[in-house]
Parts: sequence; structure tokens; C-alpha cells
Amino acid sequence: MVNLTIDASDDPVMAAAWKRAFDEVKARAWMEGVGSISTGLDDSQAWLVIEVPPNEKVFLNVYPANYTVTIHNAASLLE
Repeated sequence: MVNLTIDASDDPVMAAAWKRAFDEVKARAWMEGVGSISTGLDDSQAWLVIEVPPNEKVFLNVYPANYTVTIHNAASLLE
């Protein structure tokens, strides 16, 4: 079993963001035929659990990423 847990240091919004990211991993893994994967959220912790059959391996690839969010004021378009 592989258990990846993110402790978001008492930030439930950040934990929820990690849960959504783990849900995307779960959906992609399901499309690739990977069996038992579960995700969860508890206060400020999100987790991903992969059940690995005996004599099988799991490889974790980590890719750094930076995200920028811009919010435009749509109300300024109203007359």
C-alpha cells in the first residue's frame, strides 16, 4: 500500500485543493487501468491511497509547477 498524505497546516482550503488534485490523479489512473485508488479529506489533511498487488511496484514522478491566478472584474463591463 502507498499512502501519500498532505498536511496543509490547519488550512482547509489548501487541503481541499490537494484533494481535488488527488481526485484528478485517481481519474487518470482509472483511465490507465490502475485498480484500487482512494482519496480523502479530513480538516487540513488530504490523502491518496494506492493498493498495490503483491510483487508490483508504484513509481512516483514529481514535476515542479507554478500556478498564477488572475481575477478580472466582470462588473466593470456593465453599464
